[in-house]
Amino acid sequence: MRRKQYFIFAVIVLSFIGLLVSLYVLNSRRPAENVAQSVTPTPTSPPAVKITPTPDAQIGPIDLTYEQGGIWLTPAEIAQIPTDNPGWDSLVTWANKPMDLIGELPCTAGEDTRGIRCQGENETPRIMFAKAIVGMRTNDQTLIEQAKAELDNVPEAVRTWTEDTPSKDPKWGQRHIPLIAVTANILDYRPAELRAALNKVVREYTWGEDNTIEEQALLGLGNLPSHGRWALMSVAYLDEDFETVNQVVKAHAKFLGEENWDGRPNDHEFRLSSLGNEDDWQNLQPGGKRDPIGIMPAGATWEGHGVGGLYLADQYRAGNGPVWPPAYTNYIYEGLAPNLTIAFAADHLGFEDVFSLGDYALLRTLLFQFSTHDGKETWPPAGNDEWVVAAVMTWAIPVFGDSLPASLLPEPDAPVSWPLPVSTGGEPGRSMGFMYATHYARLIEE
Repeated sequence: MRRKQYFIFAVIVLSFIGLLVSLYVLNSRRPAENVAQSVTPTPTSPPAVKITPTPDAQIGPIDLTYEQGGIWLTPAEIAQIPTDNPGWDSLVTWANKPMDLIGELPCTAGEDTRGIRCQGENETPRIMFAKAIVGMRTNDQTLIEQAKAELDNVPEAVRTWTEDTPSKDPKWGQRHIPLIAVTANILDYRPAELRAALNKVVREYTWGEDNTIEEQALLGLGNLPSHGRWALMSVAYLDEDFETVNQVVKAHAKFLGEENWDGRPNDHEFRLSSLGNEDDWQNLQPGGKRDPIGIMPAGATWEGHGVGGLYLADQYRAGNGPVWPPAYTNYIYEGLAPNLTIAFAADHLGFEDVFSLGDYALLRTLLFQFSTHDGKETWPPAGNDEWVVAAVMTWAIPVFGDSLPASLLPEPDAPVSWPLPVSTGGEPGRSMGFMYATHYARLIEE
């Protein structure tokens, strides 16, 4: 009997020991913190969208070095451009056109020296740019050499424009010099004669009230000085004048209403044109007419109407304000185009938070044009301005996706169809208007 009790006791002890061993083994198999595990992820909400520049970001001057295509598109980026869309077909069409830079000079945008009113824009600078892009994308050396040959005609064209028949209108220099300078940068073709001629147009020749394009660019808000800023920036980069490049980006930031520059208040000052001085919309923005900016700040209101995003720089052309609803003017898109290309160039060069400057001012102003709140009609671009939407959406879609923060709208419940409708933009447009092909098409094929 006692032996049977010992046996039962032994079984119980051994079972207990076995249980302890099993628990130890199971515990030892639990993964430690530094052991990789296969875990089914738990769905999470997307991260909050950054509406303003990050607090630790230093919006300000940066050190720059010259690079082929550095201000617009590098050879590697050109190699990524898709060739199966209408935007590309338009580029090819333009690349196959004949050029005549000097022959076009007597009639450019605006009035020539004889008072002839000219329609449209000169084609050669756009053709030159198209030849460079298509030539490099398809390795067509004939197109590349044609573009270089026309760049060699720029000094003679400049001499004709400034000396033989001196122009009274700066539009050729403001609107067409950027395409020439960017083409030279893309091809990395910049002989001294070319750079000297471009600087002569932008920084030496005086127009109107004895101002240079450079002086007008750094003082004015409207579409012409905005084109001038882009001309100044592109020529300065080609010439490796990086101090001026930084100066243009600082002015651009102030135009968008960005208060900070290099950790201090942005002290760049613009002035209103003679027409702009008659416009009272500027009285409603923070600096008033004495320290004007280009786009109404986020959240701004007038008599209960959301006006955040109203494009102040050229709104005066639609009629003296404030008035509701504001009247549409296509000059808004004429002025938005060069300011948008400056942003793309600055971002490409490595400036931080470029597209978020002024609480995403460039996007907000486009949203205002498309908004129909409080009885305002939509103001979509047309013709050679359509590419502007494709350019904005190139960076807005990756940032915001399908969910647009209400804080960017002129009113939280303002009716706006998002994403904004993008046209293929077959027209070359003002400024760098081929951006459906060169930028947006690359986004949608990623």
